Amino acid sequence: MVGEVVGVDWDQANIRAANENASLNGVKNVRFISSPVEAALSGIGRGSFDLLIIDPPRAGLSPRSLKQIISLEIPNLLYVSCNPETLARDLSLLTESGYKLENLTPVDFFPHTAHLEVVASLSR
Repeated sequence: MVGEVVGVDWDQANIRAANENASLNGVKNVRFISSPVEAALSGIGRGSFDLLIIDPPRAGLSPRSLKQIISLEIPNLLYVSCNPETLARDLSLLTESGYKLENLTPVDFFPHTAHLEVVASLSR
């Protein structure tokens, strides 16, 4: 059972769509924050969450976001990436900070193109 899910996105339209989907599906233990991730992460306390799912833009995580994520000491991370270069860069810093890469799963959302998503599972 999941106690609470918190979604963060800077785009208000995405937040409205997420709230609408939660309502349509009767999901009550979720809240969505319209904010840059750096601002939202600064309000999260250590030990507050068991899992963080990260899906950054092609540029990967900002140095500030990465530093904040590491400082939160969340035991499990799922990192969804559309850019292998920034994923490798960010995974290097995460593993240097004590996370262990458990699994890499490629996902081909766009067959017959060069685009590939990768889901990385990490734990402390």
